[in-house]
Amino acid sequence: MKTVFAFIKVFLVAGVLFSHAQSYAAAPELPKDIKWLTNDSDPVFASDDAKKGGTFHAALMSFPMTFRIVGPDSNDSFRNAIQDNQKSLIGIHPNTLNIIPEIATHWAFGKDKKTMYFKLNKKARWSDGVFVTAKDFAYTLEFMRSKNIVAPWYNDYYSKEIDRVIVYDDYTLAVVATKAEPDLYLKLGLIPTPIHYYKKLGEDFVRKYNWEIVPNTGAYQISDFVKGKSIVFK
Repeated sequence: MKTVFAFIKVFLVAGVLFSHAQSYAAAPELPKDIKWLTNDSDPVFASDDAKKGGTFHAALMSFPMTFRIVGPDSNDSFRNAIQDNQKSLIGIHPNTLNIIPEIATHWAFGKDKKTMYFKLNKKARWSDGVFVTAKDFAYTLEFMRSKNIVAPWYNDYYSKEIDRVIVYDDYTLAVVATKAEPDLYLKLGLIPTPIHYYKKLGEDFVRKYNWEIVPNTGAYQISDFVKGKSIVFK
């Protein structure tokens, strides 16, 4: 049997950069006693010796069957290349294991031990230039619960583990878990889903978006591909 290798080029030129019935609920105001946290003191974990620019080549044993990250045929190794270029609300520092900002600049914990509040970076944009807002995180819940994505595991997880997303304004939101947990931040640091791009999901989702390049928030985006041969990130 002939082995087909899919080559991936990454051009290193970019900077490092609902209740169950509905996807999100509006709220009149934040709790008055909220205590915002941030982290701008942990050390930079990138190497000072790393050379900027150039091209990184990698290989896959086979060409991916889809560029979707959910639904049929999406659970393969190439999905990591797409997800690694999608920022979350918060991240975890690999050395200190402390919470660090990603799309959210600040966060706070609710007294119920089920809720986290987030302030978004107002400069954050999708790769197509549209600003990231709180509604994109609320839409993640609607998207992942939709039967049209044909992804039962995600339908189940986002229904049983995440109760709702509360949108206070374009840049402030809360994510509420279904139960209190000690390491809540590991669950509630959602990724955004571009509501301006998907809008309303139809029953043709799997076929329609099989080879679509969806806007992302990370440093690199698919810029070109030849089916069965190569994929370029730039």
